[in-house]
Amino acid sequence: MKEPSFGGDVADFLGTLRSRQTKQPYNDSLNPYGNPFEGSETIEEMVSRFVSVHPKKDDLEILSQSLDSFFGVGTPGELKELPEEYSHTKTLLSNLIEEKSKKK
Repeated sequence: MKEPSFGGDVADFLGTLRSRQTKQPYNDSLNPYGNPFEGSETIEEMVSRFVSVHPKKDDLEILSQSLDSFFGVGTPGELKELPEEYSHTKTLLSNLIEEKSKKK
């Protein structure tokens, strides 16, 4: 069985999220086992799949930071309205990170 690729999973998560936003297919997975988020019905399902393979708080924080970078959050320039896909995912990840912080 092939090991999951953390970087590949982050890239596939973001690519699949963008696909949901743009309604364009995402076919750029470099994961040896394919895109684990393909076929996910909801963002909650995508986050759940990610957490099932990468459950550490640090993993979720990296995904959250990658999400910010991917959508241009925190970059200088004019403020732009962020898509619902970003906001919803960010809320889910923030809640999970907070839960994991309390368990320590």
